[in-house]
Amino acid sequence: MKKAASAGTPADGRDPRFANGPLAVVDVDTNGQVLAYCIGGLVLHVPAKSIPALVEWTLCEAKLGAPKLSGPGKDADPLLVLTATALERYGLPATLTDEERHAGRLPEGHKVIKQLVRAEWKLTKRGLGPWARIYRPATGSDPGPCPASRDCARSAACRRYNEDGIVELLYGLDSMGWTSAAPQWNIQQAGANWHGVGAREFVEALRAWKKREDTLENAHHTEQLTYFDTCQGGGFYTLTASIANHRSRAVYDCHLSFQLPGVPVDFQPIRHLFEQFDAAAFSYFRPLNGPAVVRHHPEQRVPLEVVGYVVSHSGLDTMDGDDAPAEWVTGLVVRNPHRGEDGRSLSDEWPGRVTESELLVCALRSHHQLHEPKEVYHLYWWEYARTSDALALRPVADW
Repeated sequence: MKKAASAGTPADGRDPRFANGPLAVVDVDTNGQVLAYCIGGLVLHVPAKSIPALVEWTLCEAKLGAPKLSGPGKDADPLLVLTATALERYGLPATLTDEERHAGRLPEGHKVIKQLVRAEWKLTKRGLGPWARIYRPATGSDPGPCPASRDCARSAACRRYNEDGIVELLYGLDSMGWTSAAPQWNIQQAGANWHGVGAREFVEALRAWKKREDTLENAHHTEQLTYFDTCQGGGFYTLTASIANHRSRAVYDCHLSFQLPGVPVDFQPIRHLFEQFDAAAFSYFRPLNGPAVVRHHPEQRVPLEVVGYVVSHSGLDTMDGDDAPAEWVTGLVVRNPHRGEDGRSLSDEWPGRVTESELLVCALRSHHQLHEPKEVYHLYWWEYARTSDALALRPVADW
């Protein structure tokens, strides 16, 4: 990490107006100092004592943003990511109430909104929420040194663009009825993988990043996550993201991709979701030109090497002697049967990207109790579908 510097510190090879990069993660260290962590390890001291002052500093001194990519385009607004400690320092809540979460914003009477109004800053119709945009309308002349007053106004976006933002997105999906009882997820870190079922379990796993790091000799600086769930009325979606393996838990990228049935599909609910997160400008729709799901039944049953069981508890079936709910095996963790010793696929029908995985989680067509393991399990069939960012595979085994 580079030494903390003033906001005017230049960075070689960049537009001098945006010398410190497109974004910064604002955090408060153990000494109470507010710091902005920029790309390349640069750390800036932040003198701002309030949100209006932070916006002013971002636009006038921090040299954050990105130049336009082409002649007709426009410069990219600077982006600020506020950690939980920074939110607390500036008088913003780290979590929203149920009412605020449903509205997607803080109430108009919140003290920070009043501060912005007094300082003559404006908010978009989204208001002040997890994905807020703060700006001043452009004027025809430049009344002072702040570049926010030039031809087109640049704005500072104060967002919880970390794992809390991922959680807020899950709440948004749930509020629209797009969550099931058993979503499946995976977190990858330095070649190790953690699999699970359930939205609550996923959130708990996100928060437990330090425990994962402690189990690895050489933890990577970034975690990759994939979240899969089905929608009411048919269809499914995948959520993929890269999250910093650091207490800031900054999200480097996040992609939400749906595959929905219908001719035509009702776009309104999705547009509403995107608007809540100020992402409508980055969304797009396209028709599906091929089959939504590809299924394959092998000519011969493929034997499986089981290394673990996926177990569900049921209080509706036979009870064990200690009156504990019966444990039923509903899935298997197996070694990838179509992965050769050289890492190449042994089956032409097997989706290519799956070959990279040493282990697979299979659905079990015929459940059985945990204390009654079967001698042999076989792969009966599999199905898969693709979104723009992920491959969803469902292998089905039986005994």
